[in-house]
Amino acid sequence: MPPPSSSNASRSAYRNLRRELALIDAEFDAIITVHAAMIGDLHGVDTQVASHLLVTVGDKPERISRESKFAALVGSPHPQGRPSATGSAVR
Repeated sequence: MPPPSSSNASRSAYRNLRRELALIDAEFDAIITVHAAMIGDLHGVDTQVASHLLVTVGDKPERISRESKFAALVGSPHPQGRPSATGSAVR
């Protein structure tokens, strides 16, 4: 039997990684369901976002005590009407 080509090996590795990621996502889903079901129920929040929030906040919810801290955490600009970095209002 000839050795597998690098193309076949790559496809096989890709399939194995996809399966492993699916298992990890299922584990995260179970953790979120048990420990933070309300996060998983939010519109637009998938397993990866919910997991990131749980890991970042951990046991210190004061890390996101203000809307601006939450916006910075998720990489969102300030909400409309809030000052921008230059001091001018965002419109």
